[in-house]
Amino acid sequence: MTPILTSLGWLLVIHEAAALSLQTVAFSRRAMQHRGGSTACSVGPLSRSVSTARVSRVRLSMAAPEPPFDEECNYEDRTPTTSKEKVVVLGSGWASVKFLQNIDTEKFDVTVVSPRNFFLFTPFLPSCVVGTVESRSIVEPIRKLLRHGARPITRKLRDATAGVTAENFSEARFLEAACTKIDPEQSCVFCQDISSVSGPCDAFRLDYDRLVVAVGATSNTFNTPGVAEHALFLKELGDASALRDRMLD
Repeated sequence: MTPILTSLGWLLVIHEAAALSLQTVAFSRRAMQHRGGSTACSVGPLSRSVSTARVSRVRLSMAAPEPPFDEECNYEDRTPTTSKEKVVVLGSGWASVKFLQNIDTEKFDVTVVSPRNFFLFTPFLPSCVVGTVESRSIVEPIRKLLRHGARPITRKLRDATAGVTAENFSEARFLEAACTKIDPEQSCVFCQDISSVSGPCDAFRLDYDRLVVAVGATSNTFNTPGVAEHALFLKELGDASALRDRMLD
């Protein structure tokens, strides 16, 4: 049984070997379906059902719109050639960073895919709105968090017993792109670069043995009329700027 941990409003699946016995692990509410107080994975056919947990309240947050899947694009195969099991992680938020800083990269070949190339410390977003802290103080490049020096001390001790040091540590690779389609039958994901410097069809595909979905979630408005159209949510740095401008207007 994969243990479930509720932390900061998210259901985080503990990411040791038990979690990776699943073909697809869902860390985020968008990848899960809320039914009658229970949470069940709805990504697609799995090699085994994900453990469910009773939750009393769904806490969701604002996320960027999903780019559409373009069938006309030529998707270049960027799957790494390796003898290790290939793990693809979608997202660069709390759950994915916690997972990436603890996974054994000597056993798994890890690729991170996210349109956001930094980790955002969301509890300080209200402080950005009122000017207590600067926005650049609450972000950290995701590539920096993938290094050996950013791993927890307990993970470093386990690495040291296995002979892994900062010199021979295998870092996970990061690809700045958005996942537009998951094909569970072929065990691959289709991704596209949606940054401001991308080409008209800068797309690729990645094959995986294990897939971790941690892409975030959208806000729960509880079907209250007018909330989605007129309310100001606080999830990204852009939301903090918009809210601050509204307060000063």
